[in-house]
Amino acid sequence: MTANLDAAFGLRGQPADVVARAVSTALGMTLRQRDSSYIGLYWSADADGRHVQVTDATDPDGEYFLDELFGFDVAVRLYGPFPRTVPDDVSAALPAARMLLCEWTEESPRG
Repeated sequence: MTANLDAAFGLRGQPADVVARAVSTALGMTLRQRDSSYIGLYWSADADGRHVQVTDATDPDGEYFLDELFGFDVAVRLYGPFPRTVPDDVSAALPAARMLLCEWTEESPRG
Protein backbone atom coordinates (compact mmCIF):
# COMPACT_ATOMS: atom_id res chain seq x y z
CA MET A 1 0.00 0.00 0.00
CA THR A 2 1.10 3.55 -0.61
CA ALA A 3 0.05 6.70 1.20
CA ASN A 4 -0.70 9.74 -0.93
CA LEU A 5 -0.34 13.20 0.52
CA ASP A 6 -2.24 16.37 -0.38
CA ALA A 7 -0.75 19.17 1.71
CA ALA A 8 -0.54 22.95 1.66
CA PHE A 9 1.61 25.26 3.74
CA GLY A 10 1.39 29.04 3.95
CA LEU A 11 4.24 31.39 4.82
CA ARG A 12 4.60 35.07 5.55
CA GLY A 13 7.66 37.28 5.28
CA GLN A 14 9.81 35.15 3.00
CA PRO A 15 10.01 35.35 -0.80
CA ALA A 16 9.00 32.31 -2.84
CA ASP A 17 12.53 31.70 -4.19
CA VAL A 18 13.94 31.41 -0.65
CA VAL A 19 11.12 29.05 0.34
CA ALA A 20 11.69 26.97 -2.82
CA ARG A 21 15.37 26.48 -1.94
CA ALA A 22 14.50 25.36 1.60
CA VAL A 23 11.82 22.94 0.34
CA SER A 24 14.19 21.57 -2.30
CA THR A 25 16.82 20.84 0.36
CA ALA A 26 14.32 19.35 2.83
CA LEU A 27 12.82 16.98 0.26
CA GLY A 28 15.91 16.23 -1.80
CA MET A 29 14.08 17.30 -4.96
CA THR A 30 15.33 19.89 -7.46
CA LEU A 31 12.69 22.58 -7.92
CA ARG A 32 12.93 24.43 -11.22
CA GLN A 33 11.74 27.98 -11.78
CA ARG A 34 8.90 28.39 -14.26
CA ASP A 35 6.58 31.16 -15.39
CA SER A 36 2.87 30.89 -16.16
CA SER A 37 0.28 33.46 -17.18
CA TYR A 38 -2.13 31.77 -14.73
CA ILE A 39 0.19 31.16 -11.75
CA GLY A 40 2.95 33.68 -12.34
CA LEU A 41 6.51 32.83 -11.33
CA TYR A 42 6.72 29.50 -9.50
CA TRP A 43 9.05 26.61 -8.67
CA SER A 44 8.13 22.95 -9.12
CA ALA A 45 9.43 19.41 -9.24
CA ASP A 46 7.92 16.09 -10.30
CA ALA A 47 9.53 12.76 -9.45
CA ASP A 48 8.11 9.25 -9.06
CA GLY A 49 4.52 10.53 -8.98
CA ARG A 50 5.35 13.17 -6.37
CA HIS A 51 4.67 16.82 -7.15
CA VAL A 52 5.96 19.88 -5.28
CA GLN A 53 5.04 23.46 -6.12
CA VAL A 54 6.07 26.74 -4.49
CA THR A 55 4.19 29.87 -5.58
CA ASP A 56 3.12 33.24 -4.35
CA ALA A 57 -0.13 32.73 -2.45
CA THR A 58 -2.02 34.79 -5.05
CA ASP A 59 -2.27 34.64 -8.81
CA PRO A 60 -1.12 37.57 -10.98
CA ASP A 61 -4.57 39.18 -10.50
CA GLY A 62 -4.24 39.10 -6.70
CA GLU A 63 -6.70 36.23 -6.11
CA TYR A 64 -5.71 33.59 -3.54
CA PHE A 65 -5.27 30.07 -4.91
CA LEU A 66 -6.95 28.61 -1.80
CA ASP A 67 -9.22 30.37 0.68
CA GLU A 68 -6.95 29.03 3.44
CA LEU A 69 -4.05 31.06 2.00
CA PHE A 70 -5.66 34.41 2.82
CA GLY A 71 -3.04 36.61 4.50
CA PHE A 72 -0.07 34.46 3.48
CA ASP A 73 2.63 35.48 0.99
CA VAL A 74 3.82 32.08 -0.27
CA ALA A 75 2.18 28.69 -0.78
CA VAL A 76 3.83 25.26 -0.77
CA ARG A 77 1.77 22.40 -2.25
CA LEU A 78 2.67 18.71 -2.09
CA TYR A 79 0.82 15.94 -3.94
CA GLY A 80 1.48 12.25 -4.34
CA PRO A 81 3.18 9.38 -2.55
CA PHE A 82 5.45 10.91 0.07
CA PRO A 83 6.85 9.42 3.27
CA ARG A 84 4.69 10.32 6.25
CA THR A 85 7.58 12.36 7.69
CA VAL A 86 7.42 14.93 4.86
CA PRO A 87 5.06 17.44 6.53
CA ASP A 88 7.36 17.48 9.57
CA ASP A 89 10.43 17.76 7.30
CA VAL A 90 8.94 20.81 5.56
CA SER A 91 7.91 22.35 8.90
CA ALA A 92 11.43 21.83 10.28
CA ALA A 93 13.00 23.44 7.19
CA LEU A 94 10.53 26.35 7.33
CA PRO A 95 9.80 27.10 11.00
CA ALA A 96 7.61 30.07 10.01
CA ALA A 97 5.37 27.86 7.84
CA ARG A 98 1.83 27.09 8.89
CA MET A 99 0.31 23.83 7.70
CA LEU A 100 -3.09 24.64 6.21
CA LEU A 101 -4.05 21.29 4.72
CA CYS A 102 -2.73 17.79 5.28
CA GLU A 103 -4.72 14.85 3.99
CA TRP A 104 -3.45 11.31 3.55
CA THR A 105 -5.24 8.80 1.36
CA GLU A 106 -4.41 5.14 1.26
CA GLU A 107 -4.40 3.29 -2.03
CA SER A 108 -4.67 -0.43 -2.43
CA PRO A 109 -1.74 -2.11 -4.12
CA ARG A 110 -2.35 -2.81 -7.76
CA GLY A 111 -2.71 -6.43 -8.50
